[in-house]
Amino acid sequence: MCRLTVDGEIRQFSCKMDVPPHMWDTKTGRAAGRSATARIINEEVDRIRADINRHYLELIRKDGYVNSLENVDRGYLSLEEIRTMINTGMPGRTHELVRDLFIFSTFTGLAYSDVKSLTYDNIQTFFDGNLWIIKRRKKTNTESNIRLLEIPKRIIEKYRGISGDNHVFPVPSNTTCNKILKDIASLCGINRKPETN
Repeated sequence: MCRLTVDGEIRQFSCKMDVPPHMWDTKTGRAAGRSATARIINEEVDRIRADINRHYLELIRKDGYVNSLENVDRGYLSLEEIRTMINTGMPGRTHELVRDLFIFSTFTGLAYSDVKSLTYDNIQTFFDGNLWIIKRRKKTNTESNIRLLEIPKRIIEKYRGISGDNHVFPVPSNTTCNKILKDIASLCGINRKPETN
């Protein structure tokens, strides 16, 4: 097991490794000896430690603090619930913006951070004549090519030029979006809790 302590709170998870008890050195947290088995175990332990340190530094860089991870089953919205959300009148401009951003994310598969950083430079016309989003995703650092369908294209046009810079959307904070999405879900009679991710 790997055990992490953040602000006095302990979280642990399985490393999915089997170690013979006689080989494990509890003081060093490594397998003792120079056998091939000990070497393989220690290489995996080193990899896990490096991954944890990398994630820690990334969280510090992005948020300025670290939170132990909570697994939440957010479920999903049905097509009918998405249609209801699209067609329901919103009580104000901010609610309308957050609703549109959520629908845009639903159709493109982009996470909150990718929508927030989306610029017009990321939108290009391919040889097939269609508009595509060409973007490296922040969470996975992978290249994404996403063809824009009619609804996302209409949302882009609706907010064109509003952000005042090259960004496609004027995106509120993640906390604000999630708070307003709860209001929208209630307004639309949706029992699930839609959230940005």
